Amino acid sequence: DESEDTITYLTSDAMQGGISAYVSQLRAGEDRERIIAIYSKALNAAQRNYPATKREGLALVFGLIKAKCYLWGRQFVARTDHKSLVYLLTVNELNDVMRDWMFVFLDYSFSISYLPGTDNVIADFFSRWLPEFLREDIDGHLRQLQDEVAGRVGLGEVVASVRAQGVAVGEPARGRIS
Repeated sequence: DESEDTITYLTSDAMQGGISAYVSQLRAGEDRERIIAIYSKALNAAQRNYPATKREGLALVFGLIKAKCYLWGRQFVARTDHKSLVYLLTVNELNDVMRDWMFVFLDYSFSISYLPGTDNVIADFFSRWLPEFLREDIDGHLRQLQDEVAGRVGLGEVVASVRAQGVAVGEPARGRIS
């Protein structure tokens, strides 16, 4: 939605084994965000050893790159449950990693806001869920997950939709983000 009364969000999260981000929009007068796209990636061995701030920054950069078609050319709010990233755009002295991130950030017009971890449930779920799938039997896990969430609204629909569209959930990303 391109209207001025719509707020676009990029919400990201990182866990020890994976990162995720999703794009959503909130229209004026509505109380629920609409999810546009969800991205998730398992971390490699080196990335799993990153400190928390670097993993969280990696999740944000991953989301920006993956969701470029939704975010480029529009104002949006990036949300993170890692407070130190909120100040990332205002830091005067940058280390090498932050400097690399800034080159990605320059393509976008956004602010960064803090979203408490207890409210960051979607990005949290996908940063944990997909990396586990990438290590094991995906079809078996999808069947198990469908059984476990049969009574929950929304999550069961997401899993069924992924299966129905034939999305190759288990294929690792071909690009490399360090």
